[in-house]
Amino acid sequence: MAIVAVVEAAISWAVVGGSELLYYPHFAWQVNRQQAPGVIVPSNMANLRGLIMGWKGMNPPSRLIEIGLLALSVGLMVWASRHWRPSDLADHRSWDSGFSVCLVVSYLVGYHGYNQDMSFLLLPLLLALDQTLASWRETSAGFKVVLGLLLFSPLYLLLTLQWSHENLFSIVLLIFAGYLASAATIQPRASADRSTGPLSAPLP
Repeated sequence: MAIVAVVEAAISWAVVGGSELLYYPHFAWQVNRQQAPGVIVPSNMANLRGLIMGWKGMNPPSRLIEIGLLALSVGLMVWASRHWRPSDLADHRSWDSGFSVCLVVSYLVGYHGYNQDMSFLLLPLLLALDQTLASWRETSAGFKVVLGLLLFSPLYLLLTLQWSHENLFSIVLLIFAGYLASAATIQPRASADRSTGPLSAPLP
């Protein structure tokens, strides 16, 4: 990743020049602060920033709200990190759930979160769907509803095209992360009683 970043920086430098490249962070900061119409629209971001700042009267947001958002984002990242142990591969279902929690939270705490940025959430969705199909009867109805909203419902289109408040979709993602965290927490306890074999504990 570092090598690719250096190559891309070198290409950008060659294309636009050094002064313009060094000016870009200031330009990006100004665009975010001014929130020009059609450029920066928190109400269309299905992340924490959109959920908190995507409403009338939040342009620009107060410094106190920004600090609160930062604290909430850091707290959510710490919470997610406690549900995934990358070195623990004994239980692949718990590992998948913890990994998925971190992916979902990484989107939720991002400063920008538009439609195209949600594409990598397909991975945790497929992992969760795989576990759900493997233990359909044991999986809670609530988790099935969340998966349905994420994969098959028109809710996303309604929030985007009809109500112009895609930021409300972040609530579904937060619930999804909560279910995944429960699975990552419960399954290791169940596996402690088994010395061999895959874990069969269901999702909550």
